[in-house]
Amino acid sequence: MELRPVILLILLSILFIIPSPVAAAQNESSTFDLAISDLHSAPSGAPGSPLYTWFTVTNKGTRISMTDTVTLYLSTDKNITTADYPIGETEISFIRPGNSVETGLIGKVPDTIPAGKYYAGALLTIKFTLLKDANESDNSISSNLVTINNTYTRPQDWYNERISELVLNYTNAERVKRNLTELKRDSALDVVAEDQSQDMADRQFFDHVNPSGENPIDRATRHGYNQTRYLPNGKKFYGISENIVKIPIGDVYQFGKINPDDPDQVASVAIQSFMNSISHKTTLLLPEFRVIGLGTSFDGTSYYITQNFF
Repeated sequence: MELRPVILLILLSILFIIPSPVAAAQNESSTFDLAISDLHSAPSGAPGSPLYTWFTVTNKGTRISMTDTVTLYLSTDKNITTADYPIGETEISFIRPGNSVETGLIGKVPDTIPAGKYYAGALLTIKFTLLKDANESDNSISSNLVTINNTYTRPQDWYNERISELVLNYTNAERVKRNLTELKRDSALDVVAEDQSQDMADRQFFDHVNPSGENPIDRATRHGYNQTRYLPNGKKFYGISENIVKIPIGDVYQFGKINPDDPDQVASVAIQSFMNSISHKTTLLLPEFRVIGLGTSFDGTSYYITQNFF
């Protein structure tokens, strides 16, 4: 079957009306209030290197927001200003009242930045709107320290964990679409999944059964994971299930060029791969599952991602 991308062209017409003083007075308490929060950046980089950061923007007001810009910076202190080192920017549009948007961005460390430690930060600025942000004090944020070295080495463990987090988010998004219970991440089951992903990367195989003959249930048993549970109807439920995917960097058929520094892309390709396979999709959407374990490893040329379900 041939798959073709579908492009939706949406013509948006906006009627701008200059409000009268009376109307303005009536709408005085009706506005938007954007707040930026939960900012996280990769722990290290180098001049000219990529630097992945993600953050959340929430509309605390009572009106939908228009178009806003989030600019990311590296700063020598926690007071983020436009005089700091910019690493990238993106636009956030049309957030409904009470809603939040989580966004990831691959920025670039400035070529001229000296080696040292810097705070990751962000500034949110309003672009096209007839209204003013009700509270601009929460339009800036500083976060973790980022170590800038003279040469770049990707902080792979950090990237692996971020990919696992995103795989969880995308998995639950697919389940929520179908009115299924969201899965909770189980740290004990993470150990089993991480074991499988790292083993595939180390011993260069791609299979549910490893070269030692262990299947997913064997691995869970070796790690002491309890695989017995009783369903509400009294039926005994035993054993874990597993999805695995191998994602090479570079050009991949149907997905294009895979960037190893883009956790959002890697996690998205993983979920699309699972959802395009009947058996993997069935496992991911099984109503009886309540918890998930996740593991991501990288061997220098490919990502190995494991989902274990129970």
